[in-house]
Amino acid sequence: MRQAQQNAPRPMNGFAGFLREDRDAVATGLTHTWSSGVVEGHVNRIKMLKHQMFGDCKSFGVTPDHGGCTDDQ
Repeated sequence: MRQAQQNAPRPMNGFAGFLREDRDAVATGLTHTWSSGVVEGHVNRIKMLKHQMFGDCKSFGVTPDHGGCTDDQ
């Protein structure tokens, strides 16, 4: 990481700095065996069902600035 911060292009430099600041969280994420994949699968299934039930926001004439519709729908 130190080498990336010194010699890498600016975006990589910033990323290496971020990893260095949050080093404990990065190490924990790389060493533990648990995964949030099951939870993410349920979230995606719920979003799909919601989209099937309500369609996209355009069909209701709702825009994101009027509430009731977000960009991730």
